[in-house]
Amino acid sequence: MRPPVDSTAAAILAQLRDIHTPEALGWWPPAFGWWLIFFVVAGTIGFVSYRAAKHWRQVRCPAWHALNELDDLWDDYDNNKDALHALRNLSSLMRRTAISLDTGRRAALLSGDAWLEWLDLYAPQKMFAVSDSGRAFADIAYKKPDNTDVEELFELCAVWLEHNSDKRMLDAPPSPDNNPAGNNLTNRPQ
Repeated sequence: MRPPVDSTAAAILAQLRDIHTPEALGWWPPAFGWWLIFFVVAGTIGFVSYRAAKHWRQVRCPAWHALNELDDLWDDYDNNKDALHALRNLSSLMRRTAISLDTGRRAALLSGDAWLEWLDLYAPQKMFAVSDSGRAFADIAYKKPDNTDVEELFELCAVWLEHNSDKRMLDAPPSPDNNPAGNNLTNRPQ
């Protein structure tokens, strides 16, 4: 049996409401732990991406690095106008790049006209052997070039480097039947 309820108690009980649940927590702003996880993951992804891009640039084709060095050589030549110094540096740059790209290391053994033919073999068209400026590479070791257009030689080198800038290694030389440059380097000793 229930005890009798007086009128005051009944009035107080009438004011009571049902139990209600609190509102659900929103997803924003996230708690401190979620911010911490976000920044650690974002930092890790950024660091790994930076290291991967740096590694990719380092192992990318030597011709890509040589293009940057060619720009430096051009700036040096533009400031000093020393043609002999520029020719020797260009020759050295092209030789180092060719040796880095050549899987068979044939480029290290070539000189004179054979060196020009090898450069033309991997050029978009025959450029070095037919150009007076390009011929300076064949003679630079033996005599001082007298009438060389250094600016044209810079252009030839830039075209050759840009043509090979997406390669890590040069392909095997084309067969004598399918040789666009028209030279005969496939029968040379390796």
